[in-house]
Amino acid sequence: MAIITSTDLQNRLSTQAYTRLFAKNGGSTVDTAFRDLIIAEAESEVRIRTKAAFPEGFDAAGGTVDEAIKGGVVDI
Repeated sequence: MAIITSTDLQNRLSTQAYTRLFAKNGGSTVDTAFRDLIIAEAESEVRIRTKAAFPEGFDAAGGTVDEAIKGGVVDI
């Protein structure tokens, strides 16, 4: 299960910041493949760093991921 989605990014960033971070070559269209790669890398980083605290993962019980964790992944 994913920790964050593109919607989580959009909810936590201004439209300008979201576009600036994920548009190719300073353009105005978000490169969704690049955005999704960044999401996957950030999630991997969080899972590596928290493996000892959450050996079964954040969603092992089928629950939802806490908003504070989502915010931390977006910050990465």
